[in-house]
Amino acid sequence: RVEGRLLAYASPSPAAETGAWPPKELQPWVWRSGWEWDDFVYGWGAEIGDFVYHGNRVSVRAEDGARGVLVKTLPGASGIRFEQGIRVERGARSDLQIFGIPRQARRMLGGSLDVGGKDRVWAAVPEPAAFLLAAFAGRLQKAGIELEASRSVGIHPLAQDDVLRGQPVQALAVHASPPRDELLRVMLHRSDNLYAERLGWAAAFLKRGVPSPAALPPEAVTATTAESLRKHRVDPSSLRLVDASGLSRRNLLNPRTVVALLDRLAKEPGPSFAQRLPLAGGDGTLRRRFRAGSLWHRQIRAKTGTLTGITALAGYMLPEEGRERVFCVYLERPSGRASAGRAFVDALLEALAPTLD
Repeated sequence: RVEGRLLAYASPSPAAETGAWPPKELQPWVWRSGWEWDDFVYGWGAEIGDFVYHGNRVSVRAEDGARGVLVKTLPGASGIRFEQGIRVERGARSDLQIFGIPRQARRMLGGSLDVGGKDRVWAAVPEPAAFLLAAFAGRLQKAGIELEASRSVGIHPLAQDDVLRGQPVQALAVHASPPRDELLRVMLHRSDNLYAERLGWAAAFLKRGVPSPAALPPEAVTATTAESLRKHRVDPSSLRLVDASGLSRRNLLNPRTVVALLDRLAKEPGPSFAQRLPLAGGDGTLRRRFRAGSLWHRQIRAKTGTLTGITALAGYMLPEEGRERVFCVYLERPSGRASAGRAFVDALLEALAPTLD
């Protein structure tokens, strides 16, 4: 039986990779850095706070049926209240869209569905701490533990004294972050912005030994990245970085610099960087690309990059015979879906295959 308040408490240790997101007083930097504010209602723009459960996002599925459009959100207790504004038209392209204000529970689910069609979109939860605690409370109840908590709250280490005010606290469970390499694999294979930002901020914390998020200016993250580039003999002045994930449109990288960095990484001793990347036709974001029959099936390991109007792919060609190669392709498409951009990049690499020895 649990009485009182149910609290989620983030460890203050930088080594535990907490505090990887600026507190509220620094959040305006996000918009200054070129992130689109309406990205934050989608799963790819999920809040990168002290608490992370299920990627701080939920799957929203909509299907047109005999009784109209059915919307299902998984997992539950997301805190989102959807108003349904989906347009159903015969022959329409199934394309769900989310409209709303970041961190607010009220959202509009719009876009279109074909008659009898279905589609799925990922939505960012408005309050990650409440989302985590709701899931934890559900686990307690499923285990037969009676819960009499008056309310639930997530607290940052810096606010501990203000929230607890000397009240006794009993630990119910402790969860440690997975190892760095496991987090890197998830980030690279899912192309996950939340993981990328947290890892970027964690690297800056560890580099500087800063005790709290408030003491770390956001620019320290990109400065840490620049130092790492210099170690790999890549001139950071040849590119522009304003965040750790690449979600900002103010990031500027040219293919030549990316190829130079990947080439340096391939020559480093120790575990191969290429083996960390998704495998063509095998897993991650390349699972459905370069399938069986492709000249590059299971012979490319690469990282994808997608913004509205932009498709990118960079990595390694690893043919069974012939030389290994490093490549980088950026495609700017003024219109059309992301799938069309990916198809063009794949066709380009297929056309190049016969010309390579």
